[in-house]
Amino acid sequence: MQRSTRSIREQQACTEAARQAGSGVVIGSYIRGVCGLWIDGASSNAIDLVDEIKGEKRAGRPFGTTLDGPEFASMIDPDQIASSTHSLFLDADQLRRRLGSLCFIRIPIRKQVGLALPPRLVSQTEDGVYWLQNWIPWGCRSSELWIEAMQRQGIEYPSATSMNVSGSPELVEQEAGIAFCEAHHIAIFLGDPESKPWVKGSFPILQVDKIGISLIREGHFPGMLFKHLLHEWEINLSDYKPAKYPLIPIPEELPSGTLVGDSLRLALIEHLDG
Repeated sequence: MQRSTRSIREQQACTEAARQAGSGVVIGSYIRGVCGLWIDGASSNAIDLVDEIKGEKRAGRPFGTTLDGPEFASMIDPDQIASSTHSLFLDADQLRRRLGSLCFIRIPIRKQVGLALPPRLVSQTEDGVYWLQNWIPWGCRSSELWIEAMQRQGIEYPSATSMNVSGSPELVEQEAGIAFCEAHHIAIFLGDPESKPWVKGSFPILQVDKIGISLIREGHFPGMLFKHLLHEWEINLSDYKPAKYPLIPIPEELPSGTLVGDSLRLALIEHLDG
């Protein structure tokens, strides 16, 4: 199989990779400091390939989805999240403006949605609640063409997981991602020639439930910035996994409180993606 490394910021490269993903192939990528494996989440063949690549510890674990604000918000179960959070998570535009492209969101979804989605995209807790972990791609400059290309190919559930053998750290260097793809017969790696050298590691994860909003994993930037991003809502920062890689150096104006909400988000994206 011929392998190629292309730029994720080139439309033709993304179009060709999306065609491959639509046929059940796994695609490698580098987006905002971390290498990932992308699939059509409705493809059982692609899911089996990822399970084989990542090893037995991966089997049965759900993939992260990359649904945009309106589709994602419509899936959320309002009865399973705190009423104080409804004004954020049930409002697709608000959700995009505050958290678009910054973090994964783990949240309960309606039962009928959980039953209808491909089974490896959801998890279910002992109380029978279905959960989705989703990244809203809106605003991520380094992946815009890639997301759009998958949508044009009719991929309903673009999904991703970190590029690594399960149990080992995620890969954060493009050269390591290329080597991984070579070793595991992944035909296409979408690199980012404009990536920022100070951005390394996985995205943060927020969890939303009946108690409220909690940070459960820190990512590219200090978790305290969520206090400013979501200044109208309470967020629990008392118990989260720290990032595995150094956090980005924060420009002086960002943590000062002069920027909050969507203004802070735009400034962060500028710093993360350029």
